[in-house]
Amino acid sequence: MLAYATPNFCVILSAMKCLFFIDGFNLYHRLDESFSHEKYKWLDLRKLSEQFLEKGDEIGKIIYFTAYCAWNQNKKNRHKKYIQVLSKKGVEICLGKFKKVTKRFDKEHMEILTPDVNEEDIPDKFDFRSYEEKETDVNIAVNIIKYAVEGGYEHFYVMSADSDFVPAIQHVKKAYRNIKLTNILPINAEGTTLRQVFDDQLEMTEEYLNNSLLDDEIKISSKETIKKPKKYN
Repeated sequence: MLAYATPNFCVILSAMKCLFFIDGFNLYHRLDESFSHEKYKWLDLRKLSEQFLEKGDEIGKIIYFTAYCAWNQNKKNRHKKYIQVLSKKGVEICLGKFKKVTKRFDKEHMEILTPDVNEEDIPDKFDFRSYEEKETDVNIAVNIIKYAVEGGYEHFYVMSADSDFVPAIQHVKKAYRNIKLTNILPINAEGTTLRQVFDDQLEMTEEYLNNSLLDDEIKISSKETIKKPKKYN
């Protein structure tokens, strides 16, 4: 609650209730591409979100959108521990999934980026299997509209540089004019398209990340403590 006082009276104002939508993979990949170390992957998303709040705003809910990788058990185990920690911090988790897909490489229409392979040794075409995360963008878009319809939040913060959910933002902006929409760009991300549809756009800096690191050990319960993975030191 906010209070405004004069010598003669005091007015109590309600804080603006805010909702954070965090695109886990977009944030993860920006961290991965921006730093040689991995310490910023051990992030307290509540602390990070709090640094972007406008004066008078109050966090009502933080939703973290992500999915477990299906091809690397070590990564999956680290991710599960991280999600346990975030849940302990009051962050709501929305899980998507990875889908195995078959793709075709076509030398005529693709650029060879690695200097370690001779281009003449690469066949003109070949098929390969990969994994794609299929549900995060849809989950974000669905939840943006869901919470706009249900009401209760006056300010939506969306932490992502992905433009796939722009139609959902445009719909909310047109149909629910009482909701303020702010885009938070992950570190070193560009968001020209998003800047055109959101009411405001904020940029993440390394200072925000430094201020948001989790403790090396997090007590989950009386019997369980999660330690920061050595990989994140």
